[in-house]
Amino acid sequence: MIMKKLLKKWIESKAYKEYCINMARMYNYRIAY
Repeated sequence: MIMKKLLKKWIESKAYKEYCINMARMYNYRIAY
């Protein structure tokens, strides 16, 4: 049960990190062009 919660938290944080990276990339792209 605890492992499942940790796994869910990890997946969410990983997804959030990727989301932030994608947003930053789009933002940089907009500035560059």
